[in-house]
Amino acid sequence: MNPKDRFGIINSIALHLQDEYNTSGINMLLEGYGIKTENITSVNSKRTYVIGLLKSEKEELLIDIAKDLELKIELPITKTTEKSHMKIFISHSSKNANYGNALVQLLTGIGIKSEQIIFTSNSAFGIPIGQNIFNWLKDRINEKPYVIYLLSPEYYSSVACLNEMGAAWIIENQHSMIFTPNFKLDSYEFQNGALDPREIGFYINDEDRLTGFIESLKDAFEISPNQVLINQKCRDFIQQLEAFPKAPIISSVTKETEKIALNTKTEETVKPKTEKSSSNNAVNRYFNDLNNGKLKDEEVLIIQYVIDTARYKLGTGWQESNEQENIKVWEDLNELNNTLSQNYSTALRRLDMRKLIEVSDFTGHGNPKEYQFIEEMQNELLDLPQEFHNKVTEIKERISEDRLPF
Repeated sequence: MNPKDRFGIINSIALHLQDEYNTSGINMLLEGYGIKTENITSVNSKRTYVIGLLKSEKEELLIDIAKDLELKIELPITKTTEKSHMKIFISHSSKNANYGNALVQLLTGIGIKSEQIIFTSNSAFGIPIGQNIFNWLKDRINEKPYVIYLLSPEYYSSVACLNEMGAAWIIENQHSMIFTPNFKLDSYEFQNGALDPREIGFYINDEDRLTGFIESLKDAFEISPNQVLINQKCRDFIQQLEAFPKAPIISSVTKETEKIALNTKTEETVKPKTEKSSSNNAVNRYFNDLNNGKLKDEEVLIIQYVIDTARYKLGTGWQESNEQENIKVWEDLNELNNTLSQNYSTALRRLDMRKLIEVSDFTGHGNPKEYQFIEEMQNELLDLPQEFHNKVTEIKERISEDRLPF
């Protein structure tokens, strides 16, 4: 922000406070923003005093004060300042990198700066060399970027993607949902996941919706005012998508596809991990007990339920019955008996005793109503060992057989 515009905001605030507030009111208002004041006496010029106080404050704080006072400041720089801090984070499966790269080209083509885009499948927009991937992504999500969820069957088959979705959803980012052409909106994963399926998203090859999406970005990003250019970029984008190989339409990830995927993995493509390297003793003990066959079925299934549904917060107390109903739907979809839904309370208690979960929300009377996994366990869910997946398969096969009437 140039000095002239900055002073314009400061002067507008000072004039408003001088006209509308007494000295004690000015002190109270500014101290509410963390700006230390002294008592303003009647012999002082209130405007001069306020200008002196505000001169050293950050631009973002000045803009917030001006907005709260409902000042009509005609400063283009106000929007520019906000927009310059916003980033776009494209949450996607690496298997859909072709769609993501095309989307990046479209966004940069309509005026969004490359440094405002986070797209991990392209090194030019991804994770800097030397950075820890999980810590870096967590920091970017905590910056509250505008999240584009590029949803596909491959996305919902990826533990990393579902963790990414859950983290971004908890922070309550602005977001849009874009679907790959082979994505089914009636899939169980989408209808029962963290994102609200009632929200309006659009298929990536829908040119009309694409134009509307770009229009909506103008509130947060600097988009080219040249509509002819935007229309041309959209047409080029759609043509690029048409050249992509047509993927089969898949409704959801089924038990059979899980088995096929497991059976086709070889030692050359998958190196099973036998030990976890977490620094948390509780997490290490869980996986050691898994390897030694000491876990109850519900202690394993509840992890798989969380991964499959992206429900990273588990209801307890009065919300427990709602969670059990969700689990019953999950069990029915996977053709499982009621091992987890019937023993959900036990599973929660065991996870709590293992110190793998912590209370994340309370009722108005101070009782727990929601649990979430501790941070170390959340990190482990991004990269579970092959032994865990093998155990899940073994349990599913066993309790699926228990459903048979013979």
